[in-house]
Amino acid sequence: PDGKPASFISVQRDITDRKHSEAMLRALNATSLAMTSAEGPDEVLELAVKTLASSGLTADLMMLDDSHDTLSYIASGTDPAVLLQTERLLGTAMARIKVPYRRIPALRYAIDDGHPIFVDDPTALLAESIPRGSHITSANLAKTLGMTQSVVSPLMDEGEVFGVCSIHSKSIQRTDVPT
Repeated sequence: PDGKPASFISVQRDITDRKHSEAMLRALNATSLAMTSAEGPDEVLELAVKTLASSGLTADLMMLDDSHDTLSYIASGTDPAVLLQTERLLGTAMARIKVPYRRIPALRYAIDDGHPIFVDDPTALLAESIPRGSHITSANLAKTLGMTQSVVSPLMDEGEVFGVCSIHSKSIQRTDVPT
């Protein structure tokens, strides 16, 4: 009654997830806009990798071979110095690596079922990518590449899968998988 507040109510809300979702949406929108200016399929993929990298996400694009048995790296958003270091550790260029995707459950799911998947441990993804005779483990390769978790999505044209896009970042979450 004397005009001074006797108490107050405070409401706090954690908006971390919302902010993360907004950042992911901005990255995907920027990527989509950049791809509309592309003049062909190769440029579309290149622009996607570059735009995602500018948003703090690393994308690796892999294409299926004609027999649909193996994947080959065609583009990577990995820092060029890190990519060079990785190729030295592997003893070959990334573009020469053939990945038998059916041996890797996450890739098999993305390609055969045509659905994106969250991968919380990338070592299984990388294990089959390491050429025989290389002196690096999949855990060390993941560490070198800075891969902690990924979203692997099929690349499709008219309902046909022609490759995969693996997007990785320390901040990527299971909720980032498109449904």
